Order: sequence, then structure tokens, then C-alpha cells
Amino acid sequence: MGKYHSLESYSGEPIVTEAGLEDCERETAFYFSARTAREGYIRVSSNQASIVRGLLQHREYIPEEISATGSELAPQIVYTSGRLPMNCLRITPAKGSLSPGKIITRSARRGQADNSSESPSETPSHAAVGAETGAGQ
Repeated sequence: MGKYHSLESYSGEPIVTEAGLEDCERETAFYFSARTAREGYIRVSSNQASIVRGLLQHREYIPEEISATGSELAPQIVYTSGRLPMNCLRITPAKGSLSPGKIITRSARRGQADNSSESPSETPSHAAVGAETGAGQ
């Protein structure tokens, strides 16, 4: 077994920043092509613990890869990549300080109280590039 192992799904395992990474090695990428944009999704990958946490808790995120360190009995998640619907990406002007924890907004996270009068397609969920006042962890 190597340093990393893959998980099939997220089941509440701890999410950590991989030990030994320099700041410049902690990355998050949002990317899409003309084809994926037409198909209505963006690809995202991250090894920043706060972003990984937000993605894995996002109700519309479809993880395609989840990497962990530690034993298979006690894994610690350090990376994920997957897909988000295109409408989850919002580019907004920065308000306040930018920190990785503020990129995935609270309205996008699982466990937030849904308004029962709204249909799931009307429930706000966004992965915003930029900070929003009051957003974060």
C-alpha cells in the first residue's frame, strides 16, 4: 500500500491538510471546457482541507476521486476531485478577507435548513469564487 489510498465515498471521515505541503502546493482548481459547459457542469479538484470539506458536504457535488492517508481503518481525507453543476460557480467581487473556507458558501452545504416551500431546484447552492459577508465555516 502506498502513501495514499482511494475511498469509494465520503462517510464523515476527518478531512485534513496533508502534512509537509508548502503553501504553494495547496491548490484548488475550477475548470471547464466548452463541452462540459454545454453539459452544464464544472470540474473541481482540491487538496485544501476547508475546500475539500465544503465540496464533500455540498449536496450537488459528485466526487469522482477521494484520496486519503492513514490506515484504511482510520483514513484522513486529503484530496477530492469531481463535478459541480455549472450554476454552482459564481464569480463575485471580494468582500472582506478571502480565505479558503469562504469559497464554498454556507448556502451550498449539506445540513443547512432547507425551506420546505422551495423545490430542490430553487434551493440556493453555490460554490463562489470570492468571499461573501457572513460566509465561511
